Amino acid sequence: MKIRLVPALLILIVMAVTIRLGFWQRDRAHQKEALQAQITQYESSRPEPVGATPLALKDIEFHRVLAKGAFLPECVVYLDNRPYNDQPGFYVVMPLKLEGGGYVLVNRGWLPRNIADRTAIAPYLTPAGPVEVEGIARANASRAFELGAGGSA
Repeated sequence: MKIRLVPALLILIVMAVTIRLGFWQRDRAHQKEALQAQITQYESSRPEPVGATPLALKDIEFHRVLAKGAFLPECVVYLDNRPYNDQPGFYVVMPLKLEGGGYVLVNRGWLPRNIADRTAIAPYLTPAGPVEVEGIARANASRAFELGAGGSA
C-alpha cells in the first residue's frame, strides 16, 4: 500500500486546524462562563449610587447602579433597527440629569416599529420631576447582549 504525500499532509493540516479551533472554542467558553459568574455576583450585590463625580465605566461595567435625578425628554435618542421577538423596533434612550450634577444615559426600553408609518412612534410616559432609577451599568449599549469582547464565538 502506497501513501500519497500531498493528501496525507492535507489531512494532517486539517486535523491540526480543527484541533486548534476546538481549543479556541473551549477557551472562549471558559471566558464567557467567568464573565457570567461575575455578572451574577454583581446582580446580587447592593446597587452603587451614581453621583456627579465621574466614574470610569470599565470599573462599574455590569454592576448594579442607582441614580437619582430628572429625565430630559427633549433629548431622547431612538436606537433604530433593534428587533425583539422577530418584530422590528427601537430602544428609547434618554439622559437623566443627576441631582448633584452630571448626566447618565438610561435605556428606557424597547418600542415596536409602526409598520404603516415609519415616522410614527408609539406613545410612552416619561415621569416628570425627580425619579430614582436602578439598573445595570453598561459601557457600550449597542453590545448589551454580548457576553464577551472580541470576535464572534
